[in-house]
Amino acid sequence: MPLISGPEKLLPDIKKQVPTLNSRAFLTALPGLLKTPIPALVNLSSTHGDILKISAGPFQVFTLINDPDLAREVLKNSNGVYNRRKILYALKDFLGEGIFRARPQAWQESRSRMKPAFHEQAIRQYESVMQEEIEAFIHQANQRIRENQRFQMEAPFDTLSLRILFRAHFFEEFFPDEQTLIHQLHDILFSASLTAQKSQYVKNWARQLVGKPAVPPARSVKALREVDKLVEELIGRATEEPDKAGYLLKRLLAAWKAGQIPQSLVRDELMNFLFAGWDTVGVALSWGVYCLASHPEIQEKARKESITLGQDLNMASLGELKYTRMVVQEVLRLYPSVWAIFRVTDADLRLGDYHIPEKTHVLISPPVMHRNATWWEQPEAFKPERFAPENRSFKGQAYVPFGSGPTLCIGSRMAMTEIQLALAFLLRHFRFKLSSAETPRILPEIIIKTAKPLPVAWIPISSSTF
Repeated sequence: MPLISGPEKLLPDIKKQVPTLNSRAFLTALPGLLKTPIPALVNLSSTHGDILKISAGPFQVFTLINDPDLAREVLKNSNGVYNRRKILYALKDFLGEGIFRARPQAWQESRSRMKPAFHEQAIRQYESVMQEEIEAFIHQANQRIRENQRFQMEAPFDTLSLRILFRAHFFEEFFPDEQTLIHQLHDILFSASLTAQKSQYVKNWARQLVGKPAVPPARSVKALREVDKLVEELIGRATEEPDKAGYLLKRLLAAWKAGQIPQSLVRDELMNFLFAGWDTVGVALSWGVYCLASHPEIQEKARKESITLGQDLNMASLGELKYTRMVVQEVLRLYPSVWAIFRVTDADLRLGDYHIPEKTHVLISPPVMHRNATWWEQPEAFKPERFAPENRSFKGQAYVPFGSGPTLCIGSRMAMTEIQLALAFLLRHFRFKLSSAETPRILPEIIIKTAKPLPVAWIPISSSTF
């Protein structure tokens, strides 16, 4: 039976209802789902199958889809009957009507307007920015190590990716206080995470018991107010000096001046890229270093590949870094930056052989799908060679680190370029070694975070060989 996903009512030949996790099994799984959702979902999927409605009595929580073909149908219709606008309601004041929450027609126009900023030719224009920022990062890391300070990489990687975003896409000479901005953005994004939503639900429930209205978290409200001021200043600077505007902001300003979009949408689109345009890369770099530290033989192989290029390591030579690219792909398989993709159905639907009722919350978890033993040999193992052309035995739709379909991450090409280039340069200057055997615990925030800094020691090495 062909896959059909559309707004038709339930068809006579649909005989399957989605299997449901019973209340007892749900309550058993609940602590893991709340504390460590990825291994908990992997266990549920391997035990109960690749499509599962997880509910407690009459209250449906979500329907987990871990089948690549079914997931593809959902993601293909993400701006149609599988709605993501409703899922991002908690961030509506932050994202506005930008690309992540835009309605279907506006989304299509928005994506078409901004896509040229992420074409390969455009990305090559940012090469000097990327290299300058990577070199500054390396200098900072060396300096901290010389001063006998422990180098914790998460915050510096966030700063690196944020600076590249600002310089390449926003404004070359606009330098905010990165640490302050990162903390503000984290406060805003955390307010929409599962952890914060649970806490806020209880607080607002208590307020309503005594007749008080529900309120948003005070920290995120304050943070959004400050970020709004910064973005307003940024737009003002770019309006006064358009020649210094980054590629993306330049296109948005041109569309506004041509009367194609309101000024408010310039603000909203910039906010959307602050939502998903920088810490996804920073997190991927942190996990990349952690994986290399965990596998010294893989680290050495990637280092030799980088050194072989000598002085020719640049964006044009990335095609020669075939093994490094496989390393990045494998990092993004095990640790994709976004752990959960939620959608809400706008109608009764047919998905494969299954009936999906209206208002169903659908969950696709990339790290869970990437650990599905049906599609991946030794799914928990770190094996970059699985991405070699001669070894690609997995189903293409089983690998979705940047999503899939029309809503595939618009910046995926730039992200891959930035991660691959940064790791190649870092491998020339440092060896990475685990400082603890403790397994990192992933927190269920919007972007994958860990409860503690990843345990990696950075050891400077001589650069005289290249």
